Amino acid sequence: MNLPKTTTPRADRLEWVLWAMVLLLGAWAWVQGLGLSTKAALLPYLTTVFVGLALMWVLSKHVTPWRGASRLTWVRAQITIWLMSLLWVPQVYQSHGLWLGLLGLAALLLDGLDGWWARRFGQTTTAGARFDMETDAALILVLSLAVWLSGLAGAWVLAIGWMRYAFVLAQSIWPWLGGPLPPSLRRRVICVVQVSVLLLVLPRWFGDGLSHAILGVGLVLLTHSFLVDTLWLWRHRHHSMEALRS
Repeated sequence: MNLPKTTTPRADRLEWVLWAMVLLLGAWAWVQGLGLSTKAALLPYLTTVFVGLALMWVLSKHVTPWRGASRLTWVRAQITIWLMSLLWVPQVYQSHGLWLGLLGLAALLLDGLDGWWARRFGQTTTAGARFDMETDAALILVLSLAVWLSGLAGAWVLAIGWMRYAFVLAQSIWPWLGGPLPPSLRRRVICVVQVSVLLLVLPRWFGDGLSHAILGVGLVLLTHSFLVDTLWLWRHRHHSMEALRS
């Protein structure tokens, strides 16, 4: 896939060195602080470092302007990568659910900050908004996998993480689903709700019944949101197809 190169700011060599040092040292402290053995730590460590640097390279050179807002979103993406790397050792989620939940909370708080930064300093771009949305979707998917692998809920909880990707896949069958949607506060709020309910159950504060109820409410709200958007796209499918052709 040939991605167009940007003519906007990229990461310079000094920043590459600094980020590489942060990832190398931070990721090692991360896996050691969780009490992982050297063997168990190897895959999470390599994942956090190399996937993080690869993502930074692609974003800064081909996808999105490398400015303050993009850096903040990249930090969110890196937190998601850290959480993803521990899916290989799900027992860590069972024993450190509170700390991993707090890390996910940091990513959630940064979600509001990067958008404000982009608007405040005139750094809003289509690519940046897409990067932000994909980071949200990836975090929700990783957290839903963590909840499932930790035994906190059955496989049904994966619907929270996979619903957005199923919606994108459905666009290959019904192209009108890929039409532009109007801005929606409801959509943003429900995205926050999904992350929140997943984070809320990770520390194992609640019994199975209450945890399942919390997750169920999140899934119902998410399903409702997708149904509302699908119905809106269906009603405006002719306009959507015209927009996609133009």
